[in-house]
Amino acid sequence: VSRVMSLLRQPESRAALEAGFTSPDPSVRRQVFKIALQNPAVDIRGALRKALQTRDVTVQVLAAKMARSYADTEGLEGLLSLMKSSRLMQVRREAFQASLSRSLPVPEEELQGALLDIHPALRELGRSAFSRIRDMDYARFYREALLSEKGKRLYAALLGLGETGQEEDRKILEDGDRKLRESRG
Repeated sequence: VSRVMSLLRQPESRAALEAGFTSPDPSVRRQVFKIALQNPAVDIRGALRKALQTRDVTVQVLAAKMARSYADTEGLEGLLSLMKSSRLMQVRREAFQASLSRSLPVPEEELQGALLDIHPALRELGRSAFSRIRDMDYARFYREALLSEKGKRLYAALLGLGETGQEEDRKILEDGDRKLRESRG
């Protein structure tokens, strides 16, 4: 096994590694991806893009963590965009954390996007990031979002208000819940 692994790490093994990305065996895909990122002949961004687009959750999360380590490099923007639109919270979280770790300020729109994520861990991360740049009345933000958002973001606003609101928000939460049920038809 170690000889095969050693051979796969050689630059001339690039084609074999890339073929492994589509293997029906998940353990092969995962090992090939890990080895590919150690192979100097492999285009790292291309390998990360392929890994982020696979159906294999483990490979996607591994790729997202690896992409995050390239946060300040040119060309990451395309990977971040792909990561931000992932259905997986872990991948979206890695994209958001990569944005936060960059030397550039994170646009307020991106911070608000985290506040309206369907997953509570990302909403909390968004609130934490926002609190570093300015004070914000999160309950008010979520109340306003309930008036304008639809679909998953409406649901996230409802959850966010539940997380940050007060007793007097109970009626708004009940109305928001009814609005959400009606929107589902």
